[in-house]
Amino acid sequence: MSTSGSRLAGKVAIVTGGGSGFGAAIAVRYAQEGAKVVIGDINTKGAEAVASQNPSAITYQKMDVTSLSDWQSIISSAVQTHGHVDILVNNAGTTYRNKPSEEVTIEEFQRVFDVNVKSIFLASQTFIPKLIDQGKGGSIINVSSTGAQRPRPGISVV
Repeated sequence: MSTSGSRLAGKVAIVTGGGSGFGAAIAVRYAQEGAKVVIGDINTKGAEAVASQNPSAITYQKMDVTSLSDWQSIISSAVQTHGHVDILVNNAGTTYRNKPSEEVTIEEFQRVFDVNVKSIFLASQTFIPKLIDQGKGGSIINVSSTGAQRPRPGISVV
């Protein structure tokens, strides 16, 4: 096991959904490993709380992962602040209240699809060209729920 603070030294990571849950843990751990982390989340209160744990390494920006302009903005901001980007962790996700599939509304389905699927497309459309432009590679990590492989009663649409 490597020494804490060295594995990601010099790296800049964007973590979506970093204001709570797994995303918060990822953001904190990346910072502990030496990365500069930018949290993108609609939950600004949670993102602010996570960033306050290590303000020299973690910042946040309000971000809706379903918005192309928000993707462009967070990447631009990260590059402007830190000079480059290296890592994108697509962690943001959502679901609807547990209920039979026939009761899921079009709006609920669309929100789940946009956050869980469309956001990955938007990430690719904006982050990959930046990595190519920088010419030094990078990583995109897509986090998914176990529900993607093992649907459960009441939450099986997306």
